[in-house]
Amino acid sequence: MKWSVALLLGGVAVLACAPDEVVVWSMPSGSSAAGTVATSGAGGSGGSGGETAGSGGFAGTGGEAAKVGGSGGSPSAGMGGSGGAPPNGGSAGAGGVVISDCTSNDDCPVSWVCAKPDCDAAGGICEPRPVFCPPEPMPVCGCDHVTYWNDCVRRQSGALAATEGECRSNAMPCDTGADCGVANASCARFVPKDAPCDESAPGVCWVAPAVCEPSQDPLRWKQCGNGAPDPAPCIDTCEAILSECPIRPLHHDDVCP
Repeated sequence: MKWSVALLLGGVAVLACAPDEVVVWSMPSGSSAAGTVATSGAGGSGGSGGETAGSGGFAGTGGEAAKVGGSGGSPSAGMGGSGGAPPNGGSAGAGGVVISDCTSNDDCPVSWVCAKPDCDAAGGICEPRPVFCPPEPMPVCGCDHVTYWNDCVRRQSGALAATEGECRSNAMPCDTGADCGVANASCARFVPKDAPCDESAPGVCWVAPAVCEPSQDPLRWKQCGNGAPDPAPCIDTCEAILSECPIRPLHHDDVCP
C-alpha cells in the first residue's frame, strides 16, 4: 500500500489515501512550451596595420523569437559579421549555431537538451538548457517518471519531455535520491497524518531547486518518525523534498516552533 497526499496549491489541504499514487499538487489543465531561438553570430575581428585599421564585423542576428504557448519560431543560423575595411580588414564573424533535429541529448551541443513535444515523439529540437529557473512550484512528470518542481527545472535537468502535474501511479519509487538516476534528484517521503510514519515510509523521485528560494508555495510540513526533532520545525515543500525525511502536512492544531 502506498499513501498519497492530495493538496490544492493556494487552497485548503485535503488528505486522501490511495493505493498507487502520491499527489502533492493539483495542477490546472492546459500546458504550453516555449519554442526555440537561434544564437547570434560572433562579430568579425578588427583589421590591423596599414594606413587605417579595419573595423570589426557586427554580430550575426539570431533566429525568429519563439511564440509562448505555441510552436517555436523558425530557427536559423545567425549571420556572421562583415570584415573590416581594406587594406587590412578583419575577418568575417562566425555564423550562429544552427538548431538541429535530435533524438537524444547526445545529438545536441553541451548544455543543450533534446526537447520533444511529448514522451512518445521519436525526435525533437535541440534547445539550450536554462541557467536560472523561477522558484514557483508547478510540477511536471518527466518521461523518466521523475517529478520536476516546474518545467524549467525539468529542462535544466535534461529530461526530454513531460506531462502536467506530478507523477502519480507511474512515479519512480526510491529509498534515496541516488535511486532516481537523475542529477540532483531527491527521494521525497510524503505521509498522510494518520499513516504510520517511520524511516520505512515509501518515497518517490523528485527534482526540486538545489537551493530553496521564497515562492508562492503555501504548504507547510513537519518531519515525523523516530528521527524527527522535538519539536519539529515547519518547513516548506521544497525543503521537505530535499530533506528526504518522512514528512506530514500540517494539521489545523499544529503549532510551528
